[in-house]
Amino acid sequence: MSESKDKGWLFDFPVKKTVEKKETEVTKNDKGEETEVTKTTKEEVSISFKLKKPNRKLYEEADLFYGVKLSEGI
Repeated sequence: MSESKDKGWLFDFPVKKTVEKKETEVTKNDKGEETEVTKTTKEEVSISFKLKKPNRKLYEEADLFYGVKLSEGI
């Protein structure tokens, strides 16, 4: 866990995500006809996951959400 230097963010985590990527290739055969070949490859991409520093508005929204969920359970 590293502390983020940007204002408004509490923490910044690098996360690796596996993404399917499509690649198309155009090839010509000996008759001169073009064919398209599509391949899907899996690739790992690094994504930044950030936690926002709570402010007064977020605290009030969280309190309202908690109250609604609590009343649903009763």
